[in-house]
Amino acid sequence: MKVVYHIIDEGIASDVFVYVSMCWINVFQVLARDREEARRRNCQERVDALASDLKALLHVFRLHATNFPTASTSRDLIPCHTNPE
Repeated sequence: MKVVYHIIDEGIASDVFVYVSMCWINVFQVLARDREEARRRNCQERVDALASDLKALLHVFRLHATNFPTASTSRDLIPCHTNPE
């Protein structure tokens, strides 16, 4: 499989990273709020499910943050789609 890249400006890359990170933060906040609500209602099955979801999403977020291109030069390569080859 071949990854096709767009070359984008460093400033845009950092803006995209911040935007995507903010989306992740919103997801974490919603899940954490739902978990606290379930805890208040004493619904242990839901609390456990949400805790598991949070743990899985945290793992995915760490991969996202680790694999996002760093601005080592004035331009970055960002994968836009893949082509099978």
